[in-house]
Amino acid sequence: GRKAAIVCLGVLVAAIGTPWRRSVEAYLRQPDSRKLAAAWIFRSVPAGSTLIVARELAMATAPLRPAYHVVELKVRDLDPANVEGGTDAYWLVPRLGFRSPRRKTMGEEANRLLDERLTPLVQFGHSRALLDYPERAPWGDPLLTIGRLRAPALDEPAPTPGSPSQAARLSAPCGRDRC
Repeated sequence: GRKAAIVCLGVLVAAIGTPWRRSVEAYLRQPDSRKLAAAWIFRSVPAGSTLIVARELAMATAPLRPAYHVVELKVRDLDPANVEGGTDAYWLVPRLGFRSPRRKTMGEEANRLLDERLTPLVQFGHSRALLDYPERAPWGDPLLTIGRLRAPALDEPAPTPGSPSQAARLSAPCGRDRC
């Protein structure tokens, strides 16, 4: 009893005094990816440009609005054909994931579809946006990419109005009333 309590107290004192605590504190003080992305935008994106921001990022876009045309959409609605100025826009999209291991492939498919459409310019963050969780970035610092649309391949047919788009395929993992 008493010997175990002394040992526990010694371990606790040693753990508190280790550099691990400082490492964790330094990690927690790092700026959030959304703030880093906003700073990069102000430095690198011409004023007046259109920014398409995925709502799943839960990004505070108010500071961007005076200098940019900001459009916030759910990931399932990120279809350039349906967004005014979308073909010339800068796109801010999260890396998607699911908390459930059974749905992991759905997140991978959604990311693949986004990767096919965007040429990444820069990436920030660490945590995937969870599509099956009430808060999309519960640990903060969502992993996000800022990119531009890729030009369609010469052999790729132009989408016709009313045809299924890749964005429609993105909605499958989320469903209409989620995401």
